[in-house]
Amino acid sequence: MTKKSPPPGDRSDVPLVELLEFAIEQVNDGIAIMKFTGDVTVPVRIVYANETIERLSGYSREELLDPSNPFLQVQPQNRALYEAHFAEVRAGQPVRFEVELGGKDRSTWMDIRWSPLRYSTGGVTHYVAVLRDITERRQIQAEQELLYRAIEQAHDGICILEFSGGDLHRRHVTYANDAVCEMMKLSREQILTQGLAQPVFAENPELLEHCIAEVSRGATFEHDVHVRRGDDTLRWLHVTASPFYVERDRVGRLTVTYRDIEDRKRSEEQLTLLHSILSETSDFIVIANTTRPSEGGPQVTYANPAFAELVGLKGDRVVGRGLLEFLSPRNEGKRVAGVTSRLERHQSIANELLLRRIDDGNDVWIELTGHQVRGEGGRPVSWFLIGKDISVRKQSYAQTVQLTKALDLAEEPIAIYGVIKPYELKMQHMNERATAFDQLLFENVLLDPSQGKWIESVWPALESGRSVNRLVRVAENDSRRWVTLEILPLSTGKDSLTSIIAIEHGLRLAMYDGLADGVATALALGREILRYTDLDARRDAFLEVLREEWCAKGSFNFTDHVVDVVFRVKDRNGTAVMPGGVFFERSTAVDFSWSGDNPPRRLTALRIFLETLTSSD
Repeated sequence: MTKKSPPPGDRSDVPLVELLEFAIEQVNDGIAIMKFTGDVTVPVRIVYANETIERLSGYSREELLDPSNPFLQVQPQNRALYEAHFAEVRAGQPVRFEVELGGKDRSTWMDIRWSPLRYSTGGVTHYVAVLRDITERRQIQAEQELLYRAIEQAHDGICILEFSGGDLHRRHVTYANDAVCEMMKLSREQILTQGLAQPVFAENPELLEHCIAEVSRGATFEHDVHVRRGDDTLRWLHVTASPFYVERDRVGRLTVTYRDIEDRKRSEEQLTLLHSILSETSDFIVIANTTRPSEGGPQVTYANPAFAELVGLKGDRVVGRGLLEFLSPRNEGKRVAGVTSRLERHQSIANELLLRRIDDGNDVWIELTGHQVRGEGGRPVSWFLIGKDISVRKQSYAQTVQLTKALDLAEEPIAIYGVIKPYELKMQHMNERATAFDQLLFENVLLDPSQGKWIESVWPALESGRSVNRLVRVAENDSRRWVTLEILPLSTGKDSLTSIIAIEHGLRLAMYDGLADGVATALALGREILRYTDLDARRDAFLEVLREEWCAKGSFNFTDHVVDVVFRVKDRNGTAVMPGGVFFERSTAVDFSWSGDNPPRRLTALRIFLETLTSSD
């Protein structure tokens, strides 16, 4: 900008003008004098710019004075904003606004103040623009907005408190996110106007003073608090209050975080209750890790007082020991090997064993049941074992030992179940043959909720002392294919049902000259069904065989006709008449039908199966 010489007679003012110009050059704010041009596209141009404008824009002073310079030109998106401000300045009104200007190297957020310049009585032809760089402040505001958005999305409740004059008793909430409103069942307006101290510390008022004391000395306050919410319900929250200093020794702000811990508190209460129950029960409870016996495990991780007393040790000396350390060397080798094998394969345990007391070396008979606790994906995470001292029962009933030995020598899988209450059974013993199977058939029945009605239906027979038979189709890869599950009741002298024995009789398939496997199976199945003395069990077994062997179904009707076995192959059905005493006391017609294609050999086997039943006499 070219300086004009001062008019004659005013030379005394020259030093002051130069001084003012020098001051303008030194200020941190950008100062420019703008001239209205009347051009719609470029309505103003810079006629003076100080050094700070050069720094803010990135352009030299010569570049700024060029009418084509883009700095301070009106961008299309800002044209409406500028036009409104131009109108106010032309009317002689100062204006102030914030706008992002594009410099040579970067964009800069500016706080701009426009002040009109008048010459004598004429209109406004120029104005002074004072520009202050607020880029840093705008960035901080943007970051704060992002932070508040993140806080709004947080699951934890968050609120900010301000203290008037640093007095922690004179506080008011300045911010509360949505999560704390939901936790406390209060609207944001209620929290901002009424605060949260009263509902948060309603059940424990002394905690509020403790919180103030902690915060006043600059410490973070953390506590589980039972709060009373806006809907008058109680809920456990974990409260964390962190102070912020506005001066060296004065707390001016407090950030409080609220975390919902209701589920955790309930779990802790349940755990406390569980520990109390486990401590009081006469049954021993042991929890062990899943380390296999081949790797030195499992190790005991918890034992209740009943187990510690049983083995003659204090509780803290039980934890960490190997479970197998407590088994007496007087146990039969096969029995211990069976337990070890099931521990190795993470399979359930149900055995009567001798336990060795560590303090005096005496042996105690125990009834032991163990189950695997599994986590995600079925992965074993721990063993849960429960048992009781049965020494008195063993001494009182010596025959039980003899029975156990006899069962252990049997070739068929046998298990003994104690009757807890009607329809509820608990495994007491498995023989050596039974321990070789991953799951016993009767165990499957007990674990299947859909089998509850069947157990209820046979319970009267068991209570009356009668055995129950059930024909079961086992897995395809099991060589037995068909098994008769025989359930025998055991009663005390008072005729009350105390235990049952479950025996799995594998169906032995004899081979006949010239007969295929399917025919041999049909003959064996027919004879096995006729071996059952209970007609209900016969009917159930018959329908089970039809369904599993031939994909067929059948129905019964009383009849006086004597008809041979009839097949209507084209219609995939047929009829057979069973004499009285086979399925019912009266003669009965069985109408049967099958789905899918049964080859001739399979239909021949079906005919032999039916004819075996009709010729039962």
